[in-house]
Amino acid sequence: MSRFYFVILLALISPVSFAANLVIDDFEGYLDDFELHETWTFTKAGGPDGLFVYLDTAKTPPQGTTCLLMDVNMPEKWWYNTVRKTIGTGPIDLAQYGALTFWFHGDETVNPANITFVAFLFDSQGRALRFAIPADYLNAAAWQKITLNLGSFSQEEWDTGYGTDTPDANPADIVSVGLMVVGNEIDQIATFYVDDVQMTELPQNILVDDFENYADDFELQETWTFTKAGGPDGLFVYIDKTKTPPQGSSCLLMDINMPEKWWYNTVRKSLVDGAIDISKFVSLDFWFHGDPTVNPADIAFVAFLFDSQGRALRFAIPADYLNVGAWQKITLNLASFSQEEWDTGYGTDTPDANPQDITTVGLMVVGNEVNQIATFYVDDIQFASKGATASVSGTITENGAPLAGVTVYAIEQGAIHTATTGADGQYTFPDLSQGKQYRFVPVFTAYDFTPGMVFLTLLETAYTRDFTGAPSLYNRLETTAIQDQFDESGLNPAIVYRGARDWGHAEAGNVRPIIDVTQDKTYPVSFPDAAGGEAVLYGIPENPLPGATSPRFALEVGSSYSWDMLAFGQNTDRNYYVEVDAYCDVRWDLNPGSFDRVSVGIHCSFADPGKIALDAYSDTNLNRSSGGYALSYESDTGDITARKYAPANDKAHVLKRLEGYAVEYGKVTLNESGWHRLRVEFLNDTITFKVDGQTIATATDTEYPFGPAGLHYRACFTDALSDLVMMNHARFDNLKAGPTGPVGVDDWMLN
Repeated sequence: MSRFYFVILLALISPVSFAANLVIDDFEGYLDDFELHETWTFTKAGGPDGLFVYLDTAKTPPQGTTCLLMDVNMPEKWWYNTVRKTIGTGPIDLAQYGALTFWFHGDETVNPANITFVAFLFDSQGRALRFAIPADYLNAAAWQKITLNLGSFSQEEWDTGYGTDTPDANPADIVSVGLMVVGNEIDQIATFYVDDVQMTELPQNILVDDFENYADDFELQETWTFTKAGGPDGLFVYIDKTKTPPQGSSCLLMDINMPEKWWYNTVRKSLVDGAIDISKFVSLDFWFHGDPTVNPADIAFVAFLFDSQGRALRFAIPADYLNVGAWQKITLNLASFSQEEWDTGYGTDTPDANPQDITTVGLMVVGNEVNQIATFYVDDIQFASKGATASVSGTITENGAPLAGVTVYAIEQGAIHTATTGADGQYTFPDLSQGKQYRFVPVFTAYDFTPGMVFLTLLETAYTRDFTGAPSLYNRLETTAIQDQFDESGLNPAIVYRGARDWGHAEAGNVRPIIDVTQDKTYPVSFPDAAGGEAVLYGIPENPLPGATSPRFALEVGSSYSWDMLAFGQNTDRNYYVEVDAYCDVRWDLNPGSFDRVSVGIHCSFADPGKIALDAYSDTNLNRSSGGYALSYESDTGDITARKYAPANDKAHVLKRLEGYAVEYGKVTLNESGWHRLRVEFLNDTITFKVDGQTIATATDTEYPFGPAGLHYRACFTDALSDLVMMNHARFDNLKAGPTGPVGVDDWMLN
């Protein structure tokens, strides 16, 4: 017998219970458009209607004869109109389904950048979860099946507008489905078609046997049929209720007494639902309890997969599991099942089984020496689904030549995947999940990339995204110390501006970074969510802290859009510190929920280096947080808080401090306004937060392993003009930054 080769993965994959597909609407049963309008109710942002829906029989949908026609004429920028339908069965729990699917036909005349199409899920309280379909579907003039993974529906990536700036919907209480069209520019005209809206299941685990429902051993033995090599029987199977399996109360007992060398006995069970294609699954999983009395070299345990022709694929579990007297989860990679590495014996010297026609699972015991005795236990045998997958690959080059060693991050909610380019500059992610949204970020020391980030929703099976690298233009904080006193001369040339926004003061030519803080100035403001107003930027005292060589002058961070950040350093910077003096203005006069946020952050924008920001940024109607570690001062509470900002919060979460927008490590509270020295350090996954030389918090975290630093301002105000005038921007002085490693924190620049 040849040597056994194996691939084994240890994982906990439990069965998932899905409901049958739930049809929301196939648009086949309506009498007329009036009945449709009574079922799909209409809401809008205000002003004239911009969306009209009708029944259509001319577009020839993939199934049936009728579909939904959406006639779009959005008269104003950021206008939205929505139609929604109540789910006829009553509230549903999204955990019972895998995806929202529908057929979609785009309009080849539209510019996808100027219009957005969004699927919504509403709960009984009117709260929403949403998913904007990728823009490149909007002008595709053909029917395409859209599958939106329900695990990717969220409020993230959205502004506070569109009537949905409430907390996310309760996923166990979904009562209606909505379809929204947003005009990103004025006078957006389009005709879209939709059909067969359903809640569907994604590929799910298949339970082969949990051994819980057999009446007795006779019923078990009728289900798990027995075969042998010849001679006396050497394997007997029973139901056991004494071994306490990890799940349930019963398991399979395999009583083994192999009288001869190379003797084999097998038990096998047919799949209840017929043949399966194992390419849709990732592994065969089961729990196994070995026998500590056996010599693992003298016995073998093999899992078999048989097709309808009786041909086999097999996998021998590693010998060191056989004498472990405890339950262990075994996960056998289906791609490693084969006939290779095996003798032609055991009754299976036929060609390998057809992997698309697997009908039976078998368990074999082989005695490698005479008189092999053992007792094994098995429970909860199942095929684990890998779900619908998609591949993303590409080539990364520098001046047309392949760039090797670049790490590409694929970032989704709750998980980060990585791939590295080889000598040919190519990377690949072979099995990401369809229906999910990912950010793809290339990372290489001392390099920047174009684009810096690619945002993809994976609705097809394969994507190609290339990147171009070039040596970074920015200082490397891991190796170089920089500082700036922010005097009348302006910014230190070493601090290359990488702002999230331009400073937006019209009277200063939209660039006015260094100001005399003791003077009062009035600048126009124009928030995206308000009609505008005049904000008074109040004069503040000069900086009295040590090292303020030009105390009247400081860096102003803030814009007419209510947020901005001066970012510096490279995207790959890791072990460094940032120290800066910040004016903390205690504002007891503000209306509830309104405040200025002043922050110094490190490892900002790891999740999206193409958009330098800390707590959130805006790109057309796309708002999201890039994340990072920071000390943040908020004027309504007087708190300086050590935080980790979440990487995927929307503007509503950030401004309203909703649950989950940040992790808080510690804070200090101020009783009066004044200048304070803020310092954040990172060294080998440990972050230290200091205020006025005192450590207020430390944390160990790996979510943001690297990224640039930033001085950040966020205006968090209502849309009342009386409130907007209170916006006061951020004022910084005495910036210092430099390496903290490799042996310890370098404080040589401390005053």
